[in-house]
Amino acid sequence: MNIPTDSELWTRFKAGDRNAFSILYKRYFPAMYAYGSSLSIDTDYVKDAIQEVFMNLYFNNKIEIVGNSLKFYLLRAVKNKLLDILRGKKESIDISECEYTFTINFTIEDKIMEDEEYSSIKKRVSEMLSTLTNRQKEIMYLRYIEEMDYETIARLMDMKVQSVRNIIHKSVDKLKSLNPDEYLYFFAFLHIYPLS
Repeated sequence: MNIPTDSELWTRFKAGDRNAFSILYKRYFPAMYAYGSSLSIDTDYVKDAIQEVFMNLYFNNKIEIVGNSLKFYLLRAVKNKLLDILRGKKESIDISECEYTFTINFTIEDKIMEDEEYSSIKKRVSEMLSTLTNRQKEIMYLRYIEEMDYETIARLMDMKVQSVRNIIHKSVDKLKSLNPDEYLYFFAFLHIYPLS
């Protein structure tokens, strides 16, 4: 059975298939929630922002979905909604104007969380992440967790593609300089354990 693409689901929704929209919601809610929660905002606000983004999308079905543009649209929209909350404004703001804290939180089954080795690894990964700026953490998150390409990250962050490449390069160099042996371990950890 083929998994429908975002474009196919969006076309079906525009033709009246409400189930297609529900599939898109279920597909992207976890990524939006993880990304929104990383901005260090109360999770109730994150959920409200996601609901508002999907309501806007539902009632504005003139948006064209091509390739991975829906994921970009949804992550950017939820970030803008949450930054509006941070700024205490209702109108849209330029995301480059607002200061926020970007935090990567790890979640895992209780059994593993109790494991000493996991706790030790998690502590070290958190220490490594703390050496990065908020912008570096966010860009690394988008690149290595959300697996976005440089161009999409640049659009989402309102940056030039080369700037994104430079930040990733500097971040990787910084992580390598902390402990070259732990560098690869760090990225393996990010891919093995899900983020919330």
